[in-house]
Amino acid sequence: MRRIHRFSVAWALALWASAAAGGGPPEPVDPTARLPRGNDASEQWDLAAHFDTGHRLYARFLITNEGPGDRTAVAVGHLIEPDGQVVAFRNGRREGAWKLRDGGRHIEIGSSVLSFDETERRFEVDNDKRGIKVRFVLPAETGLAAPEGSVPGRLDLLNLASPATGSVWVTGMDAPRAVSGRALLTHSWSERPPSDGPNRRIDFASFDDEALFLTSFQSPAGDVRTWLAIATEAGLASHPDVTIEARLAEEEVGPYPIPRRLELRGNTLDGSIALGDSPVLVTDPLDALPTLLKMVYSFGGRPRHIWTDATASVAIGSRSGSSRRHIESPGIAVLFFSDATL
Repeated sequence: MRRIHRFSVAWALALWASAAAGGGPPEPVDPTARLPRGNDASEQWDLAAHFDTGHRLYARFLITNEGPGDRTAVAVGHLIEPDGQVVAFRNGRREGAWKLRDGGRHIEIGSSVLSFDETERRFEVDNDKRGIKVRFVLPAETGLAAPEGSVPGRLDLLNLASPATGSVWVTGMDAPRAVSGRALLTHSWSERPPSDGPNRRIDFASFDDEALFLTSFQSPAGDVRTWLAIATEAGLASHPDVTIEARLAEEEVGPYPIPRRLELRGNTLDGSIALGDSPVLVTDPLDALPTLLKMVYSFGGRPRHIWTDATASVAIGSRSGSSRRHIESPGIAVLFFSDATL
């Protein structure tokens, strides 16, 4: 019988500001590049999309002042085909060799593009060398900003389980294939270096109408910050007063331990997120960086990004009432380790 290790720290979540003030839905979040100042400043957009063809795409756009020079930009991603084959792409450029246009609403790093306008958000990679062409659009939804203090730096949830439509082509296909599905898009920024941040971050996002987003940051000292957002009929809303407990099976202990289950508790919420046994994708994010920047980052640790299937089972509302809402939703969990734990 396996023994379960537990580590848990509660973090009280603030209500979203406008709801707490009785002011209705929040103001739309702004996906525009913030370009935070300082030698350690950086910002990133993280994208995950699941399509009805079985294709999956995970991508990150990063602008950083770390290392030599300012505003180095990197786009890196992986398309997972229905049979499990992975096609990777990456573009890294120093300042002046990539494009930021339309007041910070169009990011173009080599063959990788992320752009925003009033009606839609567009992703594109067109890389003949690596044999991959992917294009899709998301609606420009309201989104939700994480309350200050609930995450290191700042984090905006731009799209959660939003409809995504476009096309996919990889080497071997006669023509691009039309795809549709759901996608997640977040935007975060900080003026602190990654080495001063959490040593582990866990994100979960569901990809259906019962949409839920969770992000949890654990510091090297063991402190945890957690933010939970849930889709309601009125839009996205933060859920207050939630704690998270991660349960780790003994045989999973290692340099990058993946919890078996995340248990959630709150005044009007309880449930869990079960993580899959086998990772869908494991990457070293340093591989995507330009050589000089990679050398600087490599002194700070041995990071890993891990994607695994997961399922949320959450009940919301008064435990004694008859109007409790139950969410049973599959999705993806993403674990970001800044360094090995052992």
